[in-house]
Amino acid sequence: MARSADLVADVVIFGGGIAGLWLLDRLRADGYSVVLLEAGRLGGGQSVASQGIIHGGAKYTLGFGFDGAVRELREMPSVWRSSLEGRSGPDLAKAKLLSQRTHLWIPSQLGGGLIGAFSRLVMRSRVRALPRPDWPEALNQAGGRGAVYALDEVVVDVPSVLSALEAAHHDCIRRIPDGVQPNFEGGCAHLGELKIEAQRFVFAAGGGNEKLLAQAGLSDWPHRRRPLHQLMLGGVDQPLYAHCVGKNPKPLATVTTHPTASGEGIWYVGGLMAEDGVGQSAERLIEHARRRLPELFPAVDFDSARWATFPVDRAEGIASSVTHLGGPIFSEKDEFLAVWPTKLALAPALTERVRQRFADQRLQPLPSNLEALALWDRPEVARPPWEEAAWID
Repeated sequence: MARSADLVADVVIFGGGIAGLWLLDRLRADGYSVVLLEAGRLGGGQSVASQGIIHGGAKYTLGFGFDGAVRELREMPSVWRSSLEGRSGPDLAKAKLLSQRTHLWIPSQLGGGLIGAFSRLVMRSRVRALPRPDWPEALNQAGGRGAVYALDEVVVDVPSVLSALEAAHHDCIRRIPDGVQPNFEGGCAHLGELKIEAQRFVFAAGGGNEKLLAQAGLSDWPHRRRPLHQLMLGGVDQPLYAHCVGKNPKPLATVTTHPTASGEGIWYVGGLMAEDGVGQSAERLIEHARRRLPELFPAVDFDSARWATFPVDRAEGIASSVTHLGGPIFSEKDEFLAVWPTKLALAPALTERVRQRFADQRLQPLPSNLEALALWDRPEVARPPWEEAAWID
């Protein structure tokens, strides 16, 4: 006769990034017994590598790239602000807000006639043109050649968000011991000697979903990788949170600034520069950035900058229809769900889809037994990329 489970919960979440932790918080608020299991550090991989911009979809409605999730993105800044202010769950009042807004920067030498066309679009959007005295210092070069717009997109310090979520739920978050691989059979997960029974198993592990799906016999579920090669700069005095755009449909560079423990501000650069950097060595990407960034940001002195790069292996689900293109994705079969928020900002939207699905299925909380959690340690929060990278002067 098969032995009874060592641990019984309503929902077991594999993966402790922003998506998994946000889902954990809301499902517990709904009354479910939930356990979150992480194989490494919380947020390690995609979440901690995020720039922390809570996109509102403005750059897509204004023509800079395409995203089918514009409607959902539009609501995300207000959702996140509510949590950051402690007005709604999850309570992120102890997390750090890096910037109240993100800027859109169009240098005249790159934008050409784009500025005039963009100005007409601005009138139909939630974007505000800034007079030169209100420009960030990093964009305020002599003559003010170009245009700067303010986007309603807050920027969060991701490690502090992870820490706030962990602190609220440390009693049900555990680290899977090294070398232990889950096997799934008969509504249970077997992890080493531990047998876990749950009504639902949710895979929210980013790149780790691929292995989890294979272990659950679901490797045919569509998903993909979209790598980036992010750039980092130390020794730049002017903080900046901005998309630099030209005639390319994608931002040429997206810059956010992140404080270190010593108080230094690190420029973290994504956008087209990070996409084009895939497949390049760190040395080659840095060499390109030394030439390109002074062209994009001529008001900034890069002479004393330190440089580093960080490869990011983004994992995403593949939309089943164009209506979900770019939005959060979840796939489902029997007791298994695999989820991909696609963007950090969309973690709340993904959570609401899962909650609605459970409500539609009339999933009810059942008696639980979580005593076996005491056998495993709690995971640490991942360190940000600039604390892990090898720097070049």
